[in-house]
Amino acid sequence: WSACAQACAEEGDGYLPLHLAAAHGASVAVVGRLLQHHPHAAAARTNFGYLPLHSALGADGFFSKGEIKASAEAIGMILAAHPQVRTAQPRRGGS
Repeated sequence: WSACAQACAEEGDGYLPLHLAAAHGASVAVVGRLLQHHPHAAAARTNFGYLPLHSALGADGFFSKGEIKASAEAIGMILAAHPQVRTAQPRRGGS
């Protein structure tokens, strides 16, 4: 996990596969598999301060552009993986 997070932070914008899956409306099976293998991804922030929950809710202003793309079940899975993300705000520029 730490090697993946470090590589994403050093070589890009920090969006992990879970961020992208949530932002693009991936199936519950895909979101579940990502969380199964990397449960801490639910609490990982991008270089812009966004969590996968922000991407799922269209609040990252980058991929989702204000539209909720993730299903309610996928959003619930992200919340269940790390309940503390429920109240987390983006660090900058998010809604």
